[in-house]
Amino acid sequence: MPAFLSERQNRSDSWKVERGTMLEWIGIEALVESLEVISMACESARDSGAGNAEFVSPEEARYREW
Repeated sequence: MPAFLSERQNRSDSWKVERGTMLEWIGIEALVESLEVISMACESARDSGAGNAEFVSPEEARYREW
């Protein structure tokens, strides 16, 4: 294989690895951000006194008399 094709292939492979790593980090960052939002929502609900409310699943709510 000519040298310039080998170099082009190496650059292409390197780019693919870098892109894959970047996409993986973006995915991890999005997951962490989502967990932070959920954590803030739980903390807000706890602080607002919603922790005293009774949470009922939809299945259980069908059989309850309110």
